[in-house]
Amino acid sequence: MNVRTLLVIGNAMLLWSLNTAAASTGQQPDAAQASMVQAAEDREALRTLTHSYGYFLEKGQWDDLIDLFTDTATIEYTGGGYAGKQGLRQYFFHRFGGGKPGLPDGRLANHIIMQGVTSLSSDGLTAKGRWRSLIQNAADGQPFHWLEGVYEFGYAKVDGLWRIQKIHYFARVFGTYRTGWMDDAALRRPAGSGEMAVDKFPPTFPATTATRPYPDAYVPTYHYGANDRATILPPALPASRAELARRVARLEDRDQIEALQNRFGYYFDKKRWDKIVPLFSDDARYEFAMRGVFKGKAGVRRALALEGGPGLRQGDLFTHMQMMPVISVAPDGQTARGRWRVLAQLATAGEDAMWGEGVYENDYVKRRGVWRISRLRYYPAAYARLDAEDWRATSEPPGGFGPAAGADAPAQARIPVFPAYFVAPFHYAHPVTGKPIVIPKAAE
Repeated sequence: MNVRTLLVIGNAMLLWSLNTAAASTGQQPDAAQASMVQAAEDREALRTLTHSYGYFLEKGQWDDLIDLFTDTATIEYTGGGYAGKQGLRQYFFHRFGGGKPGLPDGRLANHIIMQGVTSLSSDGLTAKGRWRSLIQNAADGQPFHWLEGVYEFGYAKVDGLWRIQKIHYFARVFGTYRTGWMDDAALRRPAGSGEMAVDKFPPTFPATTATRPYPDAYVPTYHYGANDRATILPPALPASRAELARRVARLEDRDQIEALQNRFGYYFDKKRWDKIVPLFSDDARYEFAMRGVFKGKAGVRRALALEGGPGLRQGDLFTHMQMMPVISVAPDGQTARGRWRVLAQLATAGEDAMWGEGVYENDYVKRRGVWRISRLRYYPAAYARLDAEDWRATSEPPGGFGPAAGADAPAQARIPVFPAYFVAPFHYAHPVTGKPIVIPKAAE
């Protein structure tokens, strides 16, 4: 949750008015207030659902992925589409996954989803969403490709839970790791000739639009307009104002945690260790890759020093973009956990440059009304030099991945990096089934 939610629900004023009135037990909240809170919760649920789609897809978690969809869902790409859960299974499990759960070692399918615009229907039972995707795609024996495109999602609320009803993916840019989006043969492949070419698992329906990627100037239809207003839902009223105030407080907690993590990222970019250390609790634990466990604020400071600094030198690049948050706040609003995707650009001018990618699974604690990071765990996924042929030429960031001096305890788990297959554990349950998310083994 971020500032857009504050604008939608007037968070601070609403929370104050609800808490003021909550002393009158049993008093019903205002219907408009309850409607705004429900809309904010729905948008947060849609964001978690969509980010989970990206996390599951990129690691071959086919059962978890398909459970995100309704029974009548459709998914469409350039060359056609698949309908119903059986059709989705044909595409994801059999065609994309080779009939096996997980991905084989040497297969990279990172699926970064960002820049969401969601729109709720007036009855609160359906929604639409537009999302940008950045995909890193590679397999042994094949060149590494960047892919960029736009998703248009349709959602439906079934038995009180949001599910994916429709996906239409509009591919925009194909490019190899070496050439980027210059004039490459991949850029000009005919519509329908790429990933969705007819084979033993052909599409179950033809493409509904004739889309072509860059360099063609095709614009996918927008589901929203320039003057759209916030949706006012017909709410199911909570039991009391106190209950509605609790729900608003949890939305505000998510907003504050996202701001906290984003501040960490911006300071980390510039190696501002003096600004980062206060973001942690006094009893914090900092775990980066397999360097070890660093405890307390002094330990956090020692761990950060492994990255160099403080501050950037002339010619340094240390960008860490944090995306795809899934934030879970405890019912009492005192602790929380969050998952984040990282895309890093690292360089020293004239010497070295690399891309990096990984996942944070962090814990947070509220102390005297302020959220702090209580445990940071970074799981690196892939790092590669910019002048390499592709991401299989694995490199390491400054400080490396292995055991480091100054750690208070050894790393608690081995974290293999690409080309090995590895999935960072999920702190949250499946957003539809409510079951724990089970990590598949690497496909043989």
